[in-house]
Amino acid sequence: MDLTYGPEYNAFRAEVKAFVAANIDEQPKPGDGPRSPAVRAWQAKLIANGYHCAPSLRLTAAMAPNPTSSAPGSLPKNSARPK
Repeated sequence: MDLTYGPEYNAFRAEVKAFVAANIDEQPKPGDGPRSPAVRAWQAKLIANGYHCAPSLRLTAAMAPNPTSSAPGSLPKNSARPK
């Protein structure tokens, strides 16, 4: 089994490293809050350059597995899956 990264991965890795190095002064500083102007500007720059990172989805009670059911991810009776 070959576990080495292919040329596409290595090219993308080099591209991201170059982007980060070129924009090091624009990155948010430690302690900047998630809604600070610096973080918002950095996210906008990431999006504009195709490096958007979506925040993780929060698990809602309706999406959580039903502990009384044997089926993983099943919902309580009379529940509907979120759309």
